[in-house]
Amino acid sequence: MRNSAEQRDREKLKSAEAFQGFPAPTSNTLNTPNQFFDVVLPYSSRGTVRLVAYLLRKTLGWCDSEGNPVDAEVYATWKELEQKAGIGHSAIKAAIEEAIEKRFIECLHMGAAHSPGQAAFSALYRIRWDDADEYITDPERFDGFFSGNGNLTFIPNAFFDQLVPREKLSVIRVVGAIIRNTICWELKRGHRRQRVSMSLTELERRTKQHRETVSIGVKEALKSGYIKRDSEGVFHSDTAEQKAATYSLRWEGEAGSDEPVLNLERRDLEASLRKSDQENTPKIRPV
Repeated sequence: MRNSAEQRDREKLKSAEAFQGFPAPTSNTLNTPNQFFDVVLPYSSRGTVRLVAYLLRKTLGWCDSEGNPVDAEVYATWKELEQKAGIGHSAIKAAIEEAIEKRFIECLHMGAAHSPGQAAFSALYRIRWDDADEYITDPERFDGFFSGNGNLTFIPNAFFDQLVPREKLSVIRVVGAIIRNTICWELKRGHRRQRVSMSLTELERRTKQHRETVSIGVKEALKSGYIKRDSEGVFHSDTAEQKAATYSLRWEGEAGSDEPVLNLERRDLEASLRKSDQENTPKIRPV
């Protein structure tokens, strides 16, 4: 148990040092259906969120000049979903079943493990698309991702490659809600960043989570450098003087307002790891 805790500390330290903010949405982005943020993220388990995110990344990561996926059908082994999508081995089956039941994906054929006389083969999946003219955000009426023009946002690949496979669902939802509202489309200027600061109340409404869960997600997202605090909350006996703390996406090259917290976090982790290394080093007594 102790070794596992030390390993988590090392991974957390490495992650905090590695992530320097999201790159601008001008390249290395995924043209993501907005329904991933509006339907999948608020109403699904972590395993299903990771599964759909991974299949969207593989499907839409390579498109032709018309924006159509080069490979609309995606092969994926359980090992791949475990190692690359970040889904625990025991959670893969449930994640697939939920994604199919909620009409996020379609399974063209199930995979099979190696058995006597039969070679193993991968399962074949594809994102489910809806040709209806209406953009649907009601999970009960959802019948696939909107295939018409629009309702897509260029999301930095880092969200799918670094954040989704390794973070808690509360963190993914908080950062997802902020990034969904930060990158916008303008006819004359294309996709661009806008400064969006969101309070806990707004994040609670958009993520469909309890306030305590949102607070935990915000705290973890701050520590990992995904978001930054724009303004401190102010409590006052006069309600007119009260102000809510607000948070925004942290962009590459942007110093977060919580940088001292990040540095303190790193220092604590480094001290813990140094102490562990010292305790585990064999002590040689002088002869």
